[in-house]
Amino acid sequence: AQARAMLAQPEAARRIGRSGRQALLRSHSWQHWWERVAGQLETRGKHLDLAAPPREALAGHRPSLAMAMTGLAHLHEGQGQPAEADAYFQQVLSWYPGDYAALAGMARRSPDPRTRQSYWRRAVQDQPARHQLWHGLFPTRVLGPSGTAFRDEAGIQLLLGAMNLGDYATAADALYGLAGLNSRFALPFIRQLLRVGEVASAARCLTAALGFWPDDVHLLGLQATWSAEAGPGQ
Repeated sequence: AQARAMLAQPEAARRIGRSGRQALLRSHSWQHWWERVAGQLETRGKHLDLAAPPREALAGHRPSLAMAMTGLAHLHEGQGQPAEADAYFQQVLSWYPGDYAALAGMARRSPDPRTRQSYWRRAVQDQPARHQLWHGLFPTRVLGPSGTAFRDEAGIQLLLGAMNLGDYATAADALYGLAGLNSRFALPFIRQLLRVGEVASAARCLTAALGFWPDDVHLLGLQATWSAEAGPGQ
């Protein structure tokens, strides 16, 4: 009955949920947890100064801390707490400037499209073609033995952002790096480059795509049409 009443009054249900969450944070926050830890240590004659400045993490602890911070950043991001998410992402980047999760997180979080592009560009530059999966606390075998294609994902985001901004030089560079993704991926972007007059960039990307997919009828058809109109040869 109570569940039906809440479903019938969604705004009231949301208010109750928000009030409950605030009450939980008042009594079960990290601060309260550390205060209890400090209290337990005091009973054993050890003082934990909660007001002391944080110490720099030991290098050996940073990989696991970075993973934990990335998880916390995603949680804060999902809860609509951008400042907290950004702080964790930035801390990870201060240790590992090429960390993909943190770069992608900051790209998602950035309201300015050019700032977003700067993070995606860094991600493309810093990522290997495939990441070896880290065998740690979580089961990662389901992702496959070749790792994860972070560079391709970042390249796609960089390409889409560049096309939206009209930054066709960056778009062409990103598309050139993605030419081997699959036989159909490059085609609409090459046509878009042609439509905006970026003939040299389109020719470069078409050549790259044909290098991976020399028998693709759609790419060959574009090349034939283009050649008939005296495009790439000019």
